[in-house]
Order: sequence, then C-alpha cells, then structure tokens
Amino acid sequence: MAFAFIRNFINLNIVFILGPSGVGKTTFCEYLSDQHNWIHLNHDDNDPRLPNKNPLEIEEELNLFVSGFNARPLYRKIRNEFMWRTRRGIVLSFPSNFLIGADHIRAAKGYFKILYLYGNRQNCLNAFNERERLIGRDFDEDHWRYYNHKTYEALDCPGLRPWVIEAFHQDGTRKSMAKIYEKIVRI
Repeated sequence: MAFAFIRNFINLNIVFILGPSGVGKTTFCEYLSDQHNWIHLNHDDNDPRLPNKNPLEIEEELNLFVSGFNARPLYRKIRNEFMWRTRRGIVLSFPSNFLIGADHIRAAKGYFKILYLYGNRQNCLNAFNERERLIGRDFDEDHWRYYNHKTYEALDCPGLRPWVIEAFHQDGTRKSMAKIYEKIVRI
C-alpha cells in the first residue's frame, strides 16, 4: 500500500489547460475526469456549466508563480491537497484571458505542464455561440472578442507553439478527446 502511495506521489500529473473560449477546455477536462480518473479543478468562475467542485485556494501561490516564476509553492499546494484523491492526475482549467508565456511554461517544468488548446477564431466563436445558446446565457460575440483578443495575440507568438494543441480539424470539426489526450501525454 505504501509503495502505491509513493508511486502515485512521484508520478502525479498536474496539467494546466488554457485557451480561448469555445476551444473545449471544460469538455476536455471533464473527459480526463470521466475517462481517466483525473480530478478537474475549474479555476473559471464564469463557467456556469461546471461549478468548482473542488475548491482550491491557490491565488497566493498562483501569484508567486505568475510574478516570480516560482512554481514550487503552487505545485506543493495542489499536490498536497489533491494527490490522495486521484491515481492519474489533476487538471486545472482557466478562463480564456488567463495567459502564461513560454518562460513560465519552462519554469513549471518538473512541477506541472501548462498547455494551450487552440482553435481558430471562427471555430471557437461558433462553439462559444452554440454553448451560450444551449445554456441560455446572453454573452454575445462582442463579449467573446473582448475576452479572447489577447489570448489570440499570445497564441500567435511562435515561442508558445511547442505547448499548443490543436482542438479542431481543418474542416472545423472537433478532434477527439482521446487524440488530444495522446498529445498531452507526449508533451
């Protein structure tokens, strides 16, 4: 029993999923939760589909990471609070306007992965509009553009490309969650 706990402790995956609204961050994180026994922590207060089932006060540690590139306190907080609840990993989803650059991603190496799901503007906007229609919320295209324009500016930076995973096929259909998962495991 102790060996399994130690193995879990050493091999625990912690992944941050970022990207524009409509790209499928929540859908993918729920796939990890349902199909692979990961814990999904939703750090997006604006997503009414998924209340934060696992509240985690990480603002102080997240600020240390964002302002000082210090990933260790954030890693320890997440690991210590949730490691014993999962055998596979912990995935955190963030709002579309939460941006992390390549230097931060490199600073997180050895602690957690930070990945961007990507879809072109039209595919994500279409998915966002469909979601808003289905949940009956009245966020419109102007809202989407306001909260996503900086995300696309950041994603246009070639330095982030190694950590970007395409979520859509060329024809605008979504890639399977299993294919996205395979890419995440390889990064």
